Amino acid sequence: VEIKPQNINKGRAAYGWLQDKGCDFILTAGDDTTDEDMFHVMPDDAWTLKVGMDITEAHFYLKGVKEMRQLLRELA
Repeated sequence: VEIKPQNINKGRAAYGWLQDKGCDFILTAGDDTTDEDMFHVMPDDAWTLKVGMDITEAHFYLKGVKEMRQLLRELA
């Protein structure tokens, strides 16, 4: 059970945080429906990754956590 104000979600939090930053690269990844709000507010040039094969607003899909870890290793 999760209890939170109705007007607060990951998208609003991410949007507010991004307004204060000058980012050259943004990678947003998530594996559940609460991450969709976050994908929705990202700039068009952000890498948005859905971990899993559900329908999403993310630009890219990864099959699972193994692929996510591999991508992070390659980026590092």
